Amino acid sequence: MNGFRNTLLWVCGVALAVYSLLTLGGYFYIASHENHHAQALFDYHFSVIVSVYGRVLIGYLLAGALAAFVLHPFVRGWKAGLAALGLLLLGFIFTLTNETHLLYGPTQTLYCTVHDAIPASIRALYSPVLIQLFVLGLSLAALYRWTKPVAWTKKGAVLGVTLLGWAALSIPRAKAAPAQRPSFVLIATDSLRADRLSCNGYARPTTPHIDKLAARGTNFTQCLVPTASTHESWVTLFSSREPREHGLRHMFPSREKVAQVEKDNVFLPRHLREHGYHTAAIGGWCGTTFDLFDTGFEHVDVSRPQNHRGLLCEAAFTNHLVAASFLDNPVGRLLLPELERTSFTRGSSALTGKAKRWLEKASADERPFFLTIVYHVTHLPYSASHPYYQHYTDPDYRGRNRYRIDFKIDDMIQRGFDHDLSPEEMQHIVDLYDGCVTEFDDQVGAIMAKLEELGLAENTIVGVWSDHGDDLYEHGTTLGHGVTLFGGDQSNHVPAVFAGPGIPRRRENKLVRSQDLAPTFLQWLGVPDRPESWSGVDLSGEVPELSALLETSYLLYRQPVPDLRPGEVVKKFPTFDRATFLDPEFDFNFVLRDEFEQALVDTKCFAVREGRWKLIRVPGEKGPIDRLFDLAEDPQCRRDLVAEHPDVYRKLAEKLPR
Repeated sequence: MNGFRNTLLWVCGVALAVYSLLTLGGYFYIASHENHHAQALFDYHFSVIVSVYGRVLIGYLLAGALAAFVLHPFVRGWKAGLAALGLLLLGFIFTLTNETHLLYGPTQTLYCTVHDAIPASIRALYSPVLIQLFVLGLSLAALYRWTKPVAWTKKGAVLGVTLLGWAALSIPRAKAAPAQRPSFVLIATDSLRADRLSCNGYARPTTPHIDKLAARGTNFTQCLVPTASTHESWVTLFSSREPREHGLRHMFPSREKVAQVEKDNVFLPRHLREHGYHTAAIGGWCGTTFDLFDTGFEHVDVSRPQNHRGLLCEAAFTNHLVAASFLDNPVGRLLLPELERTSFTRGSSALTGKAKRWLEKASADERPFFLTIVYHVTHLPYSASHPYYQHYTDPDYRGRNRYRIDFKIDDMIQRGFDHDLSPEEMQHIVDLYDGCVTEFDDQVGAIMAKLEELGLAENTIVGVWSDHGDDLYEHGTTLGHGVTLFGGDQSNHVPAVFAGPGIPRRRENKLVRSQDLAPTFLQWLGVPDRPESWSGVDLSGEVPELSALLETSYLLYRQPVPDLRPGEVVKKFPTFDRATFLDPEFDFNFVLRDEFEQALVDTKCFAVREGRWKLIRVPGEKGPIDRLFDLAEDPQCRRDLVAEHPDVYRKLAEKLPR
């Protein structure tokens, strides 16, 4: 036993040394932030910092103890320490090969540079299956060495049970007879622009799986969301009401506002559940709406909203990516539940795996189901997994944001994103984004294949949608969403592709709104009793001529208004760190201060979209600042036509809120 204790001390000593080095970097990372929230976290929540880093240390030591157990039968003492360091780095590399979303800034640049320099034939040796086989083989060999006195029959039994259990994970489930009423799988990803789908005319073949859906179903090519912001957009979709009707106007509601929104609205998931549907929501950190709001889902498996603990955990793991790569699992979450509040967990493949497992269970249920899956791969910072970040980028590019958008949160809060990018740098960002779109499309294909495998495809509607799009340096914009209505409709224009039983094959080019989708879903599913509060129209038949009211949200910063004229001054609103606070009575969630609620609405920009026209109204210090654009001729909103088309201007101005 003395030999094992010596090995354990060496291995844990190596783990402690790695932890100490990375923790020092984490301290400087947190202390370097200058916005009000970061300072408050550092000044008033130091005990939470100590708690998070302390449990990370426990994770290192547990991993060290496990490594010592596995390595001791083969190497001992200081050699075991070196071997443990090698295993740690090997596991880190293997994990990040498929979870590159865990990487940040210089770490990602270094990793991806080294990774891309390795020949593909060698990279194939560290596939997930080979990793599992290697770990399994090493563990079984260690178990055999530890149990030398045990009879061969017992060793064989342990080995056989272990191998059978591992093989059982790959056994396909039996196909189930689908329920009579159709089921529905809504697959969404945050920040997906409609114009990036190849079935909508994009030049690159970004979405072959979604294209197949569009070819056999309905594609609403001009679907607009009223607010390019996650919470408001999901509430609009499921309540079939505009933000002015459902009451949620920004991303940082109080506990009282959340309760009011839940009380005042009838949500689609709850309505379907009352009519016999099994309902579920699965998502990452862009699916937190369904943790914050009870919309009626029976099963909710999404990330928790980012509060102070989540932010501090994210800051810790920004520097402790070695630990993050090993603790991003159910066992690790027992030690660090804050992982459910970070933006880098629950990557695309992990979410698809969760959805597949849920579908397997649902296939044995007699009830039809309504499953919503929310990915975040297309959201900033556009950090696609390997090899998607290479799909469309120039291999010779060496400028900024090489593998993802690198930015400091302080700079974004105070000034927004960079305005001085070269054409090559902007094109590279578009290339990164397109890779994220293709990664999402492959997840759609995987879900569709699972439905086929389970015998559910023929009686299941599959839909692709997004809560909003994103700005990609169109005229008057940089990056982000919900901060401006200029540059075109790119932030409000989302995909809406649906295929399945009872859905006609058509390409609908008329303007529709996201609040119109819930009534349409009910028609397709044959569910009666449309809620009286819903204001959207049914799109399952002839689509009427509709107009859409759009409004900005309030995220972390406000985009400057382009092409202001002499005397035009836009109303200002405080930056995020001054206008919000961490509410200790609401799980330390970010909440907009009461004194800014009305000021937020008063400083919102609004727009009316009708046909080819878009009228934007910006609140000015001396009165409204209005701009009229013809999107058919001027898709990026460069030329104001108020003076040239006064009749159109007056007609649309009547529809703006007063």
